[in-house]
Amino acid sequence: MNRLISYIAIVALLLIPCRTIAENRGEAYSAAPEFALPDLLGKQHKLSEFKGRVVLLDFWATWCGPCRMSTPALVELGKKMKDKKFSIIGINLDESRDGVGEFAQAMKVEHLILYGGGGTINETYQVRGIPAFYLIDKKGRIRKHYPGYAPQMAADWERSILALLAEKK
Repeated sequence: MNRLISYIAIVALLLIPCRTIAENRGEAYSAAPEFALPDLLGKQHKLSEFKGRVVLLDFWATWCGPCRMSTPALVELGKKMKDKKFSIIGINLDESRDGVGEFAQAMKVEHLILYGGGGTINETYQVRGIPAFYLIDKKGRIRKHYPGYAPQMAADWERSILALLAEKK
């Protein structure tokens, strides 16, 4: 019985479609809430520093299995898009920063990692579970929300990012 429940849960996660925030809320694209969070060295970064770029926010934690599974796809995406006006911002939600830097180094993460654990950033973005990904356009609007992770998401991320990069300002 436990196997059946686990199987159903996995299938349900794989079938979760990505949705635009407009579809979720029935309104125009929402402005991504501003934040100021420290990186792993303590330097503060604001989302507004990335205006004019397409941004993929990744809410994650080192203890989260699906987060660990998504990391190689994010690293690969960062390499593919390194010459474009695109940034990945990982927002770590661990209770402590201990081990976050080591995890990032071991996984060869090159994108910016900010520490949001113990704060309210997950409430601000209405993160219900992790990993959670938010695709933000050049104007600073949330265009897509990807709850959870499934390997096929990486192809959709790339298509969606390229489409947003091609949009006129």
